[in-house]
Amino acid sequence: MTEIDRGGWRRILTNLKEPAIGAVAEGVADVFDVGILDAYDLVEEAVADGDLVEEDTGGAFPAVRVAEGDDAGGSPDSGEKLSGEGGSSTGDPKGEAAETAVPDALDAFNDAITWFAQQLDTELPDECDYDTARDYYRDGRGWDDETIDEKLLGFAPANYRDELVTHLFNRGHGREEMLATGLFGERDDGNLYATWSGRYVLPYFDADGRPVFAISRATDPVHPADWKGNKYDKLQVSREEVAVEEPIYGLDTAREGEPVIITEGIADAITAHQNGIPALSPVTTTFKKSDREALLDVLESYNVPRVYIVQDAEAPSSAIDENDRLTLPQYGEGIRGAVSTGAFLTEEGVDARIAELPRPGLSKVDLDDYLIEWCGDLAPVLASAAPATEHPAYMDRESGRTSGQDRDTSTVSSSDDRSALFDLDITDVTGLSEGERGTNPLGHHGESEDYFVVISDELATDHKYGASYNALTYLLVEAGERRPDAPDGSLDDGEVFEAWRHAKEERYVGSEDPVPYRGLIGVAVADGLVDADDLVRRDSETGSVVGGGEDHDGATYRALPAGAYNQVLDHITEEYGLEPGREAVSGRGGDGSGGYDDDPRSVSATVDVRRAWGAAGRVEPSDLDGDRLQGTDQDGGSFACPECGSAVDVVRAVAVAEGIVEKCDAGLDHAYPEAYGLARTEYGAPLPEYLTTGDAIAEFDAVLDVIGEVGFFHLEEDALASETTGTGEEVSGEAVRTLNPAWRESESGESVLVYESGTVWDADTQRVVDALRFVALDSGLLTDPRQPLEGEDFTEAYRRARTEYGAPLPRWEPAADGARELTPQLPPSDELVDAREFDGVSPDELELAREEVEALIGEAATDTDEPTVVTALPATGKTTGTVKNARDRPLSYLAPRKELQAQALEKADRWGVDAEILPVLSEERVRPAVLDGAVSHVREAGKTRLRDRWSIVAAAFDGLEEEDAADVDMTDIFEETEEGADTVELNRATCPTAEGDHGAAWAIAVHVARRLGYTPEEIHNQAQGLFGAPLPCTHDEEEECEYSEGWNSVQDPDNAPDLLVGSYIHAHVASVRTHFSRAGDGTVDTAPRAVVLDEFPGEAFVSEFGENAEDFATWLAGCLRDHVDDRRDMLEADLSEDRWVRGWLDGDAAEADDDIDDAITALGRTEELLDARENAVEILVEVDREALEDLGLLEPLEAVTDRDTDAEDAYGRLLSALGAVDAEQPGSALAGWVDGAVREPLEVATAAGTGTPEIGDVELGDLPVASDLRALVEDAVDAARERRDGARAVLDAAVTALRGGAEGCRRLAAWADDGYAHPDAHHILGNIVEPQPTRINTSGWAFDPDATDGTVVDVADTGDRAVTVLDRNSHGARLHTPPARTDAGGEDVPLVGLDATGRAPLWSVALGEEVVTDDIHDTPRERARFLENALDLRVLQAADQPRAYSGDPSSKDTDGDVALLEAIAEEYAGIDAPRRRGEEAVEVGRPAAITTKSVREVLEDDARLDDVVAEWDHYGNVTGSNDLGAHRLAAVLGSQHYGDDAIERFCALAGEEVDTERNGAWGSELDYGSDLANTYLKHMREDQTTQAILRFARGDSGATVVARTSALRDDLPVVGRGQVVETWSDTAAKVAREYRRLGGEFTIADVADAVDVSRRQVRRVLAELSDAGYIRRVDGGDGLANVYEPADEPGAGEVDLPDRDDAVDADPGRSPLNQYYTWNVRVFGGEPAPDTARDGPPVRQRGAPPSPTAVEGAPGD
Repeated sequence: MTEIDRGGWRRILTNLKEPAIGAVAEGVADVFDVGILDAYDLVEEAVADGDLVEEDTGGAFPAVRVAEGDDAGGSPDSGEKLSGEGGSSTGDPKGEAAETAVPDALDAFNDAITWFAQQLDTELPDECDYDTARDYYRDGRGWDDETIDEKLLGFAPANYRDELVTHLFNRGHGREEMLATGLFGERDDGNLYATWSGRYVLPYFDADGRPVFAISRATDPVHPADWKGNKYDKLQVSREEVAVEEPIYGLDTAREGEPVIITEGIADAITAHQNGIPALSPVTTTFKKSDREALLDVLESYNVPRVYIVQDAEAPSSAIDENDRLTLPQYGEGIRGAVSTGAFLTEEGVDARIAELPRPGLSKVDLDDYLIEWCGDLAPVLASAAPATEHPAYMDRESGRTSGQDRDTSTVSSSDDRSALFDLDITDVTGLSEGERGTNPLGHHGESEDYFVVISDELATDHKYGASYNALTYLLVEAGERRPDAPDGSLDDGEVFEAWRHAKEERYVGSEDPVPYRGLIGVAVADGLVDADDLVRRDSETGSVVGGGEDHDGATYRALPAGAYNQVLDHITEEYGLEPGREAVSGRGGDGSGGYDDDPRSVSATVDVRRAWGAAGRVEPSDLDGDRLQGTDQDGGSFACPECGSAVDVVRAVAVAEGIVEKCDAGLDHAYPEAYGLARTEYGAPLPEYLTTGDAIAEFDAVLDVIGEVGFFHLEEDALASETTGTGEEVSGEAVRTLNPAWRESESGESVLVYESGTVWDADTQRVVDALRFVALDSGLLTDPRQPLEGEDFTEAYRRARTEYGAPLPRWEPAADGARELTPQLPPSDELVDAREFDGVSPDELELAREEVEALIGEAATDTDEPTVVTALPATGKTTGTVKNARDRPLSYLAPRKELQAQALEKADRWGVDAEILPVLSEERVRPAVLDGAVSHVREAGKTRLRDRWSIVAAAFDGLEEEDAADVDMTDIFEETEEGADTVELNRATCPTAEGDHGAAWAIAVHVARRLGYTPEEIHNQAQGLFGAPLPCTHDEEEECEYSEGWNSVQDPDNAPDLLVGSYIHAHVASVRTHFSRAGDGTVDTAPRAVVLDEFPGEAFVSEFGENAEDFATWLAGCLRDHVDDRRDMLEADLSEDRWVRGWLDGDAAEADDDIDDAITALGRTEELLDARENAVEILVEVDREALEDLGLLEPLEAVTDRDTDAEDAYGRLLSALGAVDAEQPGSALAGWVDGAVREPLEVATAAGTGTPEIGDVELGDLPVASDLRALVEDAVDAARERRDGARAVLDAAVTALRGGAEGCRRLAAWADDGYAHPDAHHILGNIVEPQPTRINTSGWAFDPDATDGTVVDVADTGDRAVTVLDRNSHGARLHTPPARTDAGGEDVPLVGLDATGRAPLWSVALGEEVVTDDIHDTPRERARFLENALDLRVLQAADQPRAYSGDPSSKDTDGDVALLEAIAEEYAGIDAPRRRGEEAVEVGRPAAITTKSVREVLEDDARLDDVVAEWDHYGNVTGSNDLGAHRLAAVLGSQHYGDDAIERFCALAGEEVDTERNGAWGSELDYGSDLANTYLKHMREDQTTQAILRFARGDSGATVVARTSALRDDLPVVGRGQVVETWSDTAAKVAREYRRLGGEFTIADVADAVDVSRRQVRRVLAELSDAGYIRRVDGGDGLANVYEPADEPGAGEVDLPDRDDAVDADPGRSPLNQYYTWNVRVFGGEPAPDTARDGPPVRQRGAPPSPTAVEGAPGD
């Protein structure tokens, strides 16, 4: 070790000014490359030798200065820079790589992985162990073909670059996307190279099962083409162009509510998956820090109850240390990594356990080997798993030390923190503030009154005495241990105890504060418990006892002798009446010294800050991953400062490299934890994760979970029936003890082995035997380790282990029948009644509100500017107001359900409003299998099949499965409908043909046409084109078509209804938006009819298409362009640049092409001529010939009908005759009919008499049409030329089709023959030809039902407010077509929405335009007041999280729901309250309950609730229903979440992408990164929950609703709080009841005095409640700690502890041990409680220790 001369000390001190001892030691360690502990020894030696002097600075610990006479001046030589001199770091090891913007990188990666999987049978070189990659996976790894296919395991062949590039290019991926996959790199010349060659490829999958990353493995031996060569190689995500990121492996295997294992290697995880075991893997020994939060997210999202960490079982690696000593750590890297991960998870409240694989001899065994060897049976290993923080590799913690014989200490409790004694300030102990002056609180002396001054938080001075005090010296004076005029000097061990004792008695520190270890030594020696000569010295790093005469290199400290520690703790309790604040130690030794026997770099985590510092000082450059940090030239064991090259430790090197500090000699006080953490997590330094003791303690102390923490050495040896037959060196291998088992005859007497960790191994059965099973065997409960330990045997084994074998287990006495004790609490009913008015519904307030709502709707029904959503509350008469407004202005009321429509009709009858229900095509539903078969047949055989109706029926029935065909015959095509009491009959007009009145063949043809996308109107009006004949119902001589008659009634100008009632789909019909009336001159006038939509329509105006979507577009493209025969032709045709195609899609075909314009003109004039002739024939038939002759019109009309008469001539003759008619002549009105019906179309046909239309003017060869469009035009020309019947209809179809646009597409589809002709095809094709669609990536929603990783869609506007969403993976499309807002005359129509929880952004998307909301209440507070005051509604919130109850009900807390419902019924049922204000009070009955459908099914079958719940309902049947309005007591359990896919699907309609990654945010913190998505989330959760609650506020009676969800809108009258908390023993119930009784502030002692449990148990329960937010620690003043008070309102949320269903037999889903309590409940008096949020404490860098220089006196606890 380098000799430190006095000059060096002077330079250090000069540079560091007036440092604390820790700062000096750190400087020494940095400059001379010694460990921090060795540096402390050197500083202490310098103090002891008089070279340095301790000097009191007023702080808790002294500083040091150079002794007088020494030269303290000077500065370092240029060649002797202090640690880290130099400039600032400009390096950026991680870089500032810009995020890639390549949207299709994952698609390209997906395709590449699929390609690799197709290369499995590529032959490997002869020298390789296996012939193909498939052989390696199957024979070498033992994975079956199903696993190989499922995991997409693949192979990267040699020299495959060109082949894969071509494959990806053909799949539509460009160069940028390929580079973004990370599978390619770019050379300097711009050429691509393949990342892997000749390697096995193993992909990672995200939670949805989509490949997102990969790792490759070398063949054995390495493939000649493998230029990497290393065994495993991951994609280099650090490259700027790479877009993929490495996730946690195995995410796709996690299952809701099931445990998972974490294993070391990817092969281990795959084998686990093959055996049906959910497994995650970091693909190394432990998770990177950056992945840990993601790991927590996964565990939380799947409600994982327990995590088992199963690492490789391997021998620890040996090494030669710096002193040429052979070191052999007890545990290998795998176990240390497992403990690191487990400790982190435990900190975060996860039940994490270490499961060790058996390792015969010293061979390595990984999980892969074990599962193959043991046929996938992992149960024995998991049964022996121990909690991570109790594993022997997880070292006991120490907090604080001093370096030197007089100041060394060690805090040994595994569950305590450093004593608060050393955190006290002078202000804490004096009660005075900084700057305050006065007399000395320790005793006034002299005449002056202001001689005692508090100079700072740390120091006070008595100017008369000339003495200064810090907190510790002040305490010693106050305790009588020092004089007030001479308080200075360091504390000896005895004084440390006296200072702590006095602070404890005076409550400067909390009652549970731990006694400092030096204090233990002090009281032990002072009170004669230990002779000072018996104190031992231990190595500061290893903890081993150092002999007195031994020449020891490292630092040491004094410690109590073995066995004294627990005795001293008992002595403090008995002699001084103080709680020592430390746990007694168990097991061998019992000295409490906390000695260590390993290198601190070998432990995964520590609570001893010295261990962390020591590890940092011992890390060498060779320990790190890569070469990012360099060693010094002189000594490879030290790090070179990246700036100046000086020797520094790893923490300083990282601090400079990362730019945390500019120079290595800069102070690291606050930056040390960050640099330490980066060194550990990013640079791979073998540093332990530093945890405070508070971090290390599990968040909740679940008593039964400690079973797995108990090992063999926790058992009392005297109680064992098994005989110890060997110990220590007598035992070979790693075992430390052998036993002759009591439960069988053992020939060797040594068949049971005990290991250092306390694990017991039974060699005969080859099983690990956990402590509880060992007790059962040893005491005779079991006779074989393989027997199950369950039921009463389990309970008895637990009792014996605790009471007879001394196992440190908590008291547990489960009920004999396994039933749980439930002690739920809610705000007392009398408190609720006293605080809130229970006087019933107010009819007067309600009536006034209804009048205001009616006026509001009337105003909105006249506003044509933009739609208005009326958000008035339930019971305020929104529907009634709509109906009553129809008396003054015509309205259409459209609602999604029959019962709502029936209610509107009933209200119309009550208020004298003329209302009519709108027609529907059919009330019958064709059997799905029949209709699917018929549609499929038409698609494949062509739409002409609709003209051969019986062939459709035959094909449909031929395709039925046998079991389906047996149930129906060809005349029975409709589903049977069961009519119940709740069936609503509306007596709507329907089409007789669709109803089957004209036979099954006609009926199925009509329903097929409807499925093909044709509207009922098109089915009736375009029947000639669709079916080749009119519908029979339109030509039935006996009766008219009811459907058509119904619409005729709507349009009747002489008797138009006031109110039309229908469903959302009717909004598309123009006559629903139009009021028809008869003008005075007999003509028909049209005017806007306001449309009212009841409830949020959501996606009611969306149509979805499956995989045929692009086939529809291909059909249409083939009609507009020659040689488009399939999808590829369509995509390659570049239709977006075709002016004719774009013009046709926009409805402007005539402007886009002159030939089309000419054809439209010719065909149109011909059509008009035929129209004139048909009308002339009709007049000649209908009117008396003499009357026509008298008017001079007979001959001209006959000329029009004569096809041999030139049309131009006929027009002239008719025009002349009409002009000669005398208006006064009898029958002259007939001239008006002739003028409109004949003259007008004839004028168009002849171009006002300038020529006769010639069908030959249509040049078919010049038209840019093809396929069905060409056929239609040809048919029209032929029909006109041949003058055949029906020619006019064909001409009209051809003209409309040629014009294009939406109507052109619909008409073309109706007359087309292709089975894939679709009336909405123009929307899909419009999306495809859109040059710049909005591209959106999804993760949860996809058209493909088998997709697991979302999809990519293009979103485009394809018409008037129409939006088309097209899947780029060709699995479907969605078409959003909100209804037009114009009437039949083109006038704007008012649109009104009725939605109590309406949100404008969502309505705007649904309607395709901006909307406004309006209400009679201006603020949420006004709405809440109305609900409580007028509707007598009050809500109690009984949860702090939304509690999404969608999905599997077994993962929900249904036991908590049962407890809450029982409490509600017990507490509130029976209250007397009036239903309406002024009426007599009547008793409130049992509660009704609403929850999700799946949870309802579980709870409704729960016998415990048979006499508790009066009525059940579920969310899916909530909105708009009044069925539960009579119940005055209710519960709403959980909230809804439709799933991320629903949010993505809705937001895609607006062209918005949704971020579903969550990034650690769940529950109430969930954020989708989009305002629209977050609004939809509120719609799902808050709005639907509110709608459920409002079902009980329908105006007939009030209600009290308890909501077990936080998903509540701020306009609800939340008048109180309750909570459901899960705990583990009746102790918690006792403690909770007592602290609530105490109220105000209380201490642990206050509660402990009133309950029959120990203070330790009380402390644990209160800590649990504090973490949950029901109580909080408060500053008691004057240093008082551990004072609690009830929180103003619940804070952190509910406590869900792990299930231990396997502990005792119980029904599935019902843990017999959990108990539920509702604590900290209150009622708000008048208004909701104020926000009580407080600023949290400063954020600490978790996992890293504080800087030694930042902790003044850190080593001296």
